[in-house]
Amino acid sequence: MPYDPRAYWAEQFRTQGYTYVASSRGEYASQADAFFEQLSPRIDAWSAAGGGTILDYGCGVGRLAALLRMFCSPPHLCSYVGADINVPALEHARKANPGLPFVHVAEDCTIPLPDEGADLVIAATVLQHVPEAIIARTCAELRRLLAPRGRVLLIEDANPEGLKPAPHMSFRMPERYAGLLGLRMRDVSTFTAERHLSHYLVELG
Repeated sequence: MPYDPRAYWAEQFRTQGYTYVASSRGEYASQADAFFEQLSPRIDAWSAAGGGTILDYGCGVGRLAALLRMFCSPPHLCSYVGADINVPALEHARKANPGLPFVHVAEDCTIPLPDEGADLVIAATVLQHVPEAIIARTCAELRRLLAPRGRVLLIEDANPEGLKPAPHMSFRMPERYAGLLGLRMRDVSTFTAERHLSHYLVELG
């Protein structure tokens, strides 16, 4: 059966609960911490240059929201919005993070936000789960939302071992995302999350 992201992740959430993006609660928490450790200095530098709206694309149950919300209070000049395809996960995110806005990504990949409404887009191991058939449309929507001098921070599985991806994954290089988004690669680094050098972070803008 072809991979359907909405059906697949809805079932994962139904059977595994809020840790559905990881193999265990421990991995769920440690992976979020590893991701935030990489994101934090880049968000600091971005907010020091003026800040703006952070779009947490593929926010799921909001596991990064609680960490990102620290940039939404003084001295930072930022606001947060999460977006996801999974309605039950968004409901969990709203309950777990009162006061933060979360929006649903429609079937046609559109997000109910205005043009150029995001100054920083963050997607942590999200685009790798977008099928090839809709990755260009997804990236076009993110590009529509990005402000003229905005930044994009993507975390993806690096796949240093050259493994064959699972049916719900697509390993893509940073250069591919730069092309899809029509943005320049500003920085790329590889880091360790659940295994040695398991992920990369690319900053685009």
